[in-house]
Amino acid sequence: MSQNKSAVILKADDLRAVSRRGIKLVTSPGGPEGLDSTMENMNEVFGVDIISGGKDHIEQGEDYLQPMVKGLKLQKSMREISKSLKKLNSNMMEIHNKLLELTGIVAKSVSYGSNAGGPVVCKDPAGAVEAANISAYIIQMITPELTSLAKELNNFETNFVEKGGSDSFLSKLNNVN
Repeated sequence: MSQNKSAVILKADDLRAVSRRGIKLVTSPGGPEGLDSTMENMNEVFGVDIISGGKDHIEQGEDYLQPMVKGLKLQKSMREISKSLKKLNSNMMEIHNKLLELTGIVAKSVSYGSNAGGPVVCKDPAGAVEAANISAYIIQMITPELTSLAKELNNFETNFVEKGGSDSFLSKLNNVN
């Protein structure tokens, strides 16, 4: 707290400020003339700390007070992350589809004899079996996982990034500069 400067202290068991049209907490460098109450130049803007439980110190090596989130900038950055993850998921899906094609080609490395009932010849029988196993694994395990991830990414943006989403980090009512 400042020394030899003007100050207002409100102290009570409960304190409530009520307004019908909003409350603004404003800090500025000495008003329009740039002077504080002792007529000293003020060229630094101070922020607002909201402290609950009286904890405003370093605890276990971390500042207990943390910066407030600038919601629209966080929203923008989260949209960019979400867009990148969707693109990554799309690329993984494309790799997945190409891998299925490739294992199908390898599995078809079986060739048949020239007569109708001729011998079945496989250039690489172990490779054909392994390709079939890989295809089965991709279809059973990876395809549902990638599909689920795509849905989760869409839900992430809807629920967290969009204002009004079920778990949105944007306050519907409160703002900070």
